Amino acid sequence: MALNLRVLTLNIRCDTGVDGDFNWVHRRERVFELLKQSGADIIALQEVLPNQRQDLEENLPAFQWLGRGRDFGGGGEQCALGISPHLSIKDEGVFWLSDTPRMEGTVGWDACLPRICCWAEVVSPSGSGKAVIANTHFDHLGTVARTKSAELLASMFSGVSGILLGDFNCGPRSAPIRHLSADFHDVLEFSKEATYHEFGRLPRGPRIDYILVGREVKVRSAEIVAESRPFCSDHFAILAELEVG
Repeated sequence: MALNLRVLTLNIRCDTGVDGDFNWVHRRERVFELLKQSGADIIALQEVLPNQRQDLEENLPAFQWLGRGRDFGGGGEQCALGISPHLSIKDEGVFWLSDTPRMEGTVGWDACLPRICCWAEVVSPSGSGKAVIANTHFDHLGTVARTKSAELLASMFSGVSGILLGDFNCGPRSAPIRHLSADFHDVLEFSKEATYHEFGRLPRGPRIDYILVGREVKVRSAEIVAESRPFCSDHFAILAELEVG
């Protein structure tokens, strides 16, 4: 039987403390509301600092939360995965986007920061359907790093009922997305809408966030989640209904 999944990705903007009215303390309730109202089975969040992870666990306690910080020792930003309680986690892990993906805290290629991927293999309650979910955040400066990161993800998740979610920091026609498109389908392939808007300051921002699905995954629906001011983040969320064969 097929596994039906409602999946969401959102860069929640890290709690830097320098965002004024957009600081995390002013936005977090709106984030929790969006996540709860989405009805998502899989929640993939980027730029999650430890205090934000704690807030997520306290406000969405039914979810199984996975992931760890990208820095050596587990600190720093996370690509956190929230898994619905009706799904079983068969396997899970974290690796770094570098030539040494199992070495924690490593900076890959021309990236300016350590970059990470958190993944999980989830199974339906009956055990009849499964999918591999990968949540990642590509470097914002390293062009080589983004392409190499895409190659690394393709080598690890192609052909395994894979669903890639996250902030790829590049446009739909960029080299990394073109490389991934050999094995994965962009659920918003024909959309020209922005996902990054800098808290509404960019009238026509770029689309740099994605849900990419393997060829064996059917897309039932997909949308950029509409928001009005005040925004919950400097990115819009993407929500998709998927059927995994």
